[in-house]
Amino acid sequence: MNDVLVVGDVNVDIITSKFKIEKKKQQKVENIFATKGGEAFNFACAGSKLGMKIKFIGKIGNDGFGEFLIKKAGEFGINKPIQTKGKTGVSISLTQDDRKFITFRGENENLKMGDIKLEDIKNSKFFYLGGIWHLKSLQKDIPDLFKRARKFTTTILNIGFDYEGEKQILKKILPHVDIFFLNHEELKQIRFSIKQILDMGVKIIVLHKGNKGSELITKNKRYYSDAAAKEKKVRNPTGAGDIFNAGFVYCLLNEWDFEKSLKFANACGAIHVIKEKDFVPSYTEVLRFGGF
Repeated sequence: MNDVLVVGDVNVDIITSKFKIEKKKQQKVENIFATKGGEAFNFACAGSKLGMKIKFIGKIGNDGFGEFLIKKAGEFGINKPIQTKGKTGVSISLTQDDRKFITFRGENENLKMGDIKLEDIKNSKFFYLGGIWHLKSLQKDIPDLFKRARKFTTTILNIGFDYEGEKQILKKILPHVDIFFLNHEELKQIRFSIKQILDMGVKIIVLHKGNKGSELITKNKRYYSDAAAKEKKVRNPTGAGDIFNAGFVYCLLNEWDFEKSLKFANACGAIHVIKEKDFVPSYTEVLRFGGF
């Protein structure tokens, strides 16, 4: 039995250190590095590092970037993505006061319903989908995928950034979602109120609030947790939300209460953002950092 079946995007992230834009033809930064990326793949790696048993379904190409990601999957103890003859997705993250992305979707566009086996869904305690806007071929089938998955497991959607403006599909997906992860900017983009989302059938909304912490909302109650590293310098915010999500799902899996779960998840994300490179914490490192 898998703890989480993770479906969605996987790519190489090329990330700059934080910089201010200058009116020059050549922009210099202090550091730039390549690492694993994709909302779904980041979650899968972070979840496995915390100790969850993960099954990952995503597509990469037959190229150097694909081989790089296969190696990363091995390092984190998860199965390798589906490898095809196409090209691997790449995302360039420009780290400023707010992040900007340049993204080539690659084989993420070609992930299909047929790649996701019903037996894998049945054999998982949670079903998690990330990178919805990159999954061009799968998008039209996602409502049915969630409807099918919810018969057997707890369903989770991470909304991520909306590049296409195709928000109407959410009206078809959200009635089949148990847990919905997003941040305040994404909440503005989808133009649904908290009440509307809950009325559609979502049981739990988890809002990332950056240096203001996080918030969990159900129909009956709201829970809040302060940020775990308010006074620390933010070095690498890319992927922090995915690591937060993994921490929160880990807590649900172990039946922690919501307040403690938010605190633990905040600590997971905070450790990541204060590190220069792509740092993914273990359970012990989170406990030590968060003062549990």
